[in-house]
Amino acid sequence: MFGHVETGETYEDALQRELKEELNLELNILHFRLLGYLTPNQYQVSAFMKVYEIKLNCSPEYNKNDFIESFWLSPDDLIKWLYDGEAAKSDLLKLVQIFSKNLSSSSFDISEMSIVSYSY
Repeated sequence: MFGHVETGETYEDALQRELKEELNLELNILHFRLLGYLTPNQYQVSAFMKVYEIKLNCSPEYNKNDFIESFWLSPDDLIKWLYDGEAAKSDLLKLVQIFSKNLSSSSFDISEMSIVSYSY
């Protein structure tokens, strides 16, 4: 799941809003943790970003107005999928490479990234 921080929001406010809009999830009932903070100069990413891990016991009910489908891949399979030329946000490959070793789960949701989500 990707999202932008709107004027007056904190990163966590944006995470909460995007979770509700895109995945129909409430942040206050989820276990999540900050994996890291990225800056364009330090990591050559497109914007300032906070990256979060969210643990779920089931697949979220993604917003079908925003997404066509969702599916799960391991970090290694996701990296291969991206190297094979699948379309994705420009920073996705870099984020997976940076943070996959720090995840406590071995799955990613490609269309929404519900395990790893970032707001910038």
